[in-house]
Amino acid sequence: MNKTEVLAALQPLTELASKRIDHTPSTKVMVADRGIVLKPGNGSHHLELSKEGAKSMMDYIGLPIGTAEALKPDTFSRVATELLEAHKSYQVITKQGEVIQFGKPVKDAISVHPEKVLKVAEKALGNIDYYRVCMPRVDTGMIELLGDKEEAVARGDLIKAGVFLEFSPIGTIKPMVQSYAMRLACTNGATSNSVLREFTFTGGEGGEGDNIWQWYRKSIKEAYRGFSKIVTSYQKMIEEGVRPEDRAMMLEALLKQAGIKGMFAEAVRAQALETPPQNAFDMHNLITWASSHLLTEPAQIRRALTAGAHFSDETAHRTACPVCHRSN
Repeated sequence: MNKTEVLAALQPLTELASKRIDHTPSTKVMVADRGIVLKPGNGSHHLELSKEGAKSMMDYIGLPIGTAEALKPDTFSRVATELLEAHKSYQVITKQGEVIQFGKPVKDAISVHPEKVLKVAEKALGNIDYYRVCMPRVDTGMIELLGDKEEAVARGDLIKAGVFLEFSPIGTIKPMVQSYAMRLACTNGATSNSVLREFTFTGGEGGEGDNIWQWYRKSIKEAYRGFSKIVTSYQKMIEEGVRPEDRAMMLEALLKQAGIKGMFAEAVRAQALETPPQNAFDMHNLITWASSHLLTEPAQIRRALTAGAHFSDETAHRTACPVCHRSN
């Protein structure tokens, strides 16, 4: 992918807006002719809920849709308002003026413009190949990008260095940078959380303050420099053999952790039967192969990448194996 294609894929995110609502005694959920309406109670305009937004509110307040539909309009308004009041404050995402999602406000969340992120990444790394871009949530962008560095985990098995970015243009999550690696033998992508973890912003300048971009430049460079550490952890995984009698149990535990089910899980099992995993690195590659070759839903891809990162993390492995749950 090129930069233009990445920005085009993220365009839907720029059409959204977010609003934090602090519940007050005058905040109300109402049923109108046009559907469900939220009255913020702070002098703001009433917000209409789309069908998607109404379902999101029900999920957020824990009111089953079947129960809601059985209530009279006045009763529903009172019940929904009381349940929403228990959350004290919440964040709504709107599209073309309609609420499409409810959620809990995230402390230190910050808005990050996609084009500015890419400019910072290009300055930090130089040549960039955008491997994949998607939206794991309606409000979140996820980009996997690669640089020029390559190293061999084993003879003939090269991996390429990169960076993984996750952010929200409307300020609903904390920006995140992780190390990223691409196994060139089978184009398996994987993140590593051994170098950088989730960003906590305390500068207080919002999305356009220069300190956020200084953090991005530093973090992207640090994550990219952590490539050698990733290679070393993979090499140690090669030395961690898997006994034939343990393969099935370990694979099932990894599939569960990665949230891989149904036909996708069957495909991974078939791959494992065709080429039985000999060590922890082979097991890791089965999950990264699924994230790159099988899964299509962004949220599923994100979960599989997270599971792979946890499995390859040296500290987690040293403390207790996240797959077989035995101390090493």
